[in-house]
Amino acid sequence: MSRKLLIFIFTSFFLNANIVCAEARTFQYEVTWKFVTVGTIELNLVKLQEKNWISLSARTQGPFKFFRSYDVNVVSTQYGSGERTYELKSLDRGVGEERFIRYGEGEAPIVVRFRELDTAKPLATSVEYDGSSVDPFYILAEFLDRMEVGEGCDGIYQVYDAKRRYKVTAITASRISSVLNENLSSVMACRVLLDASSIESAAKRESGSTFGGLRSMLNIWPFTRQNQVLELQLELDDQGSPYPSGFRLKTPFGGIVAALLAQEEE
Repeated sequence: MSRKLLIFIFTSFFLNANIVCAEARTFQYEVTWKFVTVGTIELNLVKLQEKNWISLSARTQGPFKFFRSYDVNVVSTQYGSGERTYELKSLDRGVGEERFIRYGEGEAPIVVRFRELDTAKPLATSVEYDGSSVDPFYILAEFLDRMEVGEGCDGIYQVYDAKRRYKVTAITASRISSVLNENLSSVMACRVLLDASSIESAAKRESGSTFGGLRSMLNIWPFTRQNQVLELQLELDDQGSPYPSGFRLKTPFGGIVAALLAQEEE
């Protein structure tokens, strides 16, 4: 057997193995405020042998788009090596924004790229303040992993996203046991609360308007200067894999809701 043939067989096997081991699921949500459609969200959950990632694409729609047009794409990746990355690209009122951050356990996050409409420089990092910091989507990934093994979403997290540093507390609001496995929950509600006193911001000002709340909802992690509560409902699909079936952001201006419209699996 020739060397080229051996290489071809090995390469084909490796690529096919990666395809077989990949798990990719896509979820579409409609975002409403006071029963008016104001945006859409597409969430992708991908698992590979060497890394897992969550990606999100969101944009304003309906009447809010005339007041503030906003599109955002976010990718949060966890590598088998333990490294984590967070990348955000957005278009805010026609102006491009970008953030790319690397995280390592016990290390200060490294801001590789940073360009924001209202902020000249990223918030400075240090091991003392950010050695245990995570990106906003890490918390969602943690909830999904915990539900898969029958655990709740209780915990305290230090978050750093280059614009802000803050602390959130997560609690398990309710659980419904699976009829197939009493050790697992078929439905679990998680409530995430912001410690407003913990917020440090690099921005010149934080928006307290409804549009600021909507922009935050489309970023999924909706924390501004005001006390806000994010509620997530997680469910198990037919294969026993958890996914977010809905989000609700409570703000002083009313609830912003993301309801699941459709889902696909590859």
